[in-house]
Amino acid sequence: MKGKGFIMMGMLAHAGVIQASPRPIFGNPSELLTIETDLQVTGDNSAAGSFTTSGLFTDSGNASDEFFISKKTIQGVKTLVGAMGTITIKFLAQLSWTGQKSGEADGQFEIVSCTGLYKNLFRLGESSAKLDLSTGRILSIFTSIAYNY
Repeated sequence: MKGKGFIMMGMLAHAGVIQASPRPIFGNPSELLTIETDLQVTGDNSAAGSFTTSGLFTDSGNASDEFFISKKTIQGVKTLVGAMGTITIKFLAQLSWTGQKSGEADGQFEIVSCTGLYKNLFRLGESSAKLDLSTGRILSIFTSIAYNY
């Protein structure tokens, strides 16, 4: 008797009378994501400029930075505003001075919030930057395998 009940439930579920719960999706879309920024220092702890992305998605737009530089580290928050939405990134990097006002930084970043088509973007990754404070230019690259679930 129990077998007939299971068969009947299976037939009803197959016919759409009984709704099945959604199955989780495994294997989120992931791909290499590269974000490059070209910034000009605008204040003691700020910079603004542009960004481009490649890999998981392609976009470009305006970038801004709020940062703090100590003797051996640089850390801050970068905001990217493109046609597809906004990405906010926190970063922390080890700073090596290559001259009196120039240096290179290698560290990590985390995408902390997103809007628009980026709203499900998630990732931690590696960052590198070149700073030339005599000209006020900061070039940075953020790379990771990113997930857009």
